[in-house]
Amino acid sequence: MNFEIRNNLIRHRRFLLSPSILFLILVFFWVLTYFWGTKEVHQDYVKLSRIGLPPQYRLLEDRRPDDVHTPLFPSLEGWADSQRGLYLAVLEEMDQQFARLFQRIQNDAILRENTLILICSDNGPEENAGSAGPFTGLKATLFEGGIRSPLIVWGPGWIPKEQQGTLNKSSVFAAIDLVPSLLHLAGVSVLEEVIFDGENLAETLIGKSTDSRSAPLFFRRPPDRKDFRSFKNLPDLAVREGKWKLLCDYGGKRPRLYNLERDPAESTNLADQHPQLTSRLIAAVLKWNQSMPVDAGDPSFGMKTKAKHKSD
Repeated sequence: MNFEIRNNLIRHRRFLLSPSILFLILVFFWVLTYFWGTKEVHQDYVKLSRIGLPPQYRLLEDRRPDDVHTPLFPSLEGWADSQRGLYLAVLEEMDQQFARLFQRIQNDAILRENTLILICSDNGPEENAGSAGPFTGLKATLFEGGIRSPLIVWGPGWIPKEQQGTLNKSSVFAAIDLVPSLLHLAGVSVLEEVIFDGENLAETLIGKSTDSRSAPLFFRRPPDRKDFRSFKNLPDLAVREGKWKLLCDYGGKRPRLYNLERDPAESTNLADQHPQLTSRLIAAVLKWNQSMPVDAGDPSFGMKTKAKHKSD
């Protein structure tokens, strides 16, 4: 969300036609950050941006001091010489910008009662920037530290008073569940032939239930991240089914089975203790992966690509 959109949202309320309409703000943080450049580089960039950027700088034109995606360019006043310092600087600047929007909503009774604000992230933290707390892994890994991230929901007109300010640590909820859930809250009907990957967990989203999704969740690592930072030979696939989570390689080898209710840090592999469950989850995640387009991380990528070209 850029400055122009934010300013327009702050000034106008004409799109809110009646109190029954849900005004949704989804704040999606890209928590992908690493130390990029120096303060001197940033000063040069600021100077160049005023006189026109050469081609090698074109990718930097849209970077703003409150953009948490890389490359990171906080204001010169907030500049830091460490990876974590740069990350915190852009978060603080973004917080200041969104504060204007959030205060505008809070000070307007109609907007306050009809707005639902969601703050979420696409993955876990980068090394030496954020923290995964008790969880193992970083972004780009399939461990809980890489795929589990917080979801903050604000909406005094939607969330029961007794649930406001509470913390739900038990519900299994994925980003793909947001679409059917928000459509339900907004009263939007969906055509019967439309099939979502996600499930309607609207009641969970606004604190009226602690239900979890019923279908398992499947994951595949980024194709170029078999090794990432200090993690080597990472698992390729993962499936979460209730309290159980299994990780394995593309062929089903090296299975790791964890009971996340008892072991959220994924420290004790229970695969040998539950062979039938392990075999079933391996079969499920391999079947799912085969149903997906093959990517460059899969050992069979080259063969399948060549076969496709020949058939074309």
